[in-house]
Amino acid sequence: MKFDQKSMGPPACPDCTSQRLSLLGKIPGTNFFAGRVLPQPLDGGSLWRCDACTLAFRWPVLAKSSLDALYASGNEKSWGKGIEKREDWLIARRWLDELFPQGASVLDVGCFDGGFLGSLGERYRLCGVEIHPGARERAREKGIEILGDDFSSLPDGAETVDCVTAFDVIEHVHSPAAFLERCKELIRPGGWLIISTGNFDHPAFKLMASSYWYCVIPEHISFISPRWMNAAALRLGLQRDRSAVFSHGDRTILRRYGELLKNALYRVSPQAFAFLRRSGLGRKDVRKHPELEGHPPNWMTANDHFVMLLQRP
Repeated sequence: MKFDQKSMGPPACPDCTSQRLSLLGKIPGTNFFAGRVLPQPLDGGSLWRCDACTLAFRWPVLAKSSLDALYASGNEKSWGKGIEKREDWLIARRWLDELFPQGASVLDVGCFDGGFLGSLGERYRLCGVEIHPGARERAREKGIEILGDDFSSLPDGAETVDCVTAFDVIEHVHSPAAFLERCKELIRPGGWLIISTGNFDHPAFKLMASSYWYCVIPEHISFISPRWMNAAALRLGLQRDRSAVFSHGDRTILRRYGELLKNALYRVSPQAFAFLRRSGLGRKDVRKHPELEGHPPNWMTANDHFVMLLQRP
């Protein structure tokens, strides 16, 4: 895989270009990308934080062409969850029904197979952008108007909509601020933007730092927080309306404590956890790929995500 050539020089913030950066640690490698096991693990790079704008980011990163190829060849069922398993979708649908009781036009960036859009009902005009060809066709079959396969390449004169949504997308882009600005351009005056992503300021992130499960996912290259979003919205002239926190996992007591204990063990003694990996814990082939010994456990039950509603005046 080809890495971005910028990785050859000293890192700078992808958003504000500041070189006042803090190195937070090495990100463990992984052999899992977009729901597919890769023949060779990907190096995780390192986790950096910009001291000027608080953006955290992975460095170095794969070149966009390499990332796009990995997305296009990913497992087309990897993000195909029903709305009942997506708390952020449920929250967003409630907000949309409140804002647009008569219906509206909604563009979902990274719509995958149209799971969220398909839940909105007939009074909405449904538009999407999706890179995966198989998922894109399934979205079309649901009546969703696909505007393109790459959000960054949509024409400047593209039609504006009442609301843009982006669920678990902003962490996949090199410059989250530029992504928000492009979202704003596609929203009509008075329209709305709904963003969901991980919360880098959550205590679980701070505890685990570069070894947090969310950082290890190789598709994730940028990490923001409500604090970052508030500052970015102010710079872009977007007005925050409301937000909510959620998790992506089943929060039963047994699973919550189980994941807490696994992560605590990993944080206190990575060597002990590596021993458990070698014993078969976590279904990682560490005999074939010893670098996967450092792969951390999931923490899906943590309330480490947020969804925010913003308005374009």
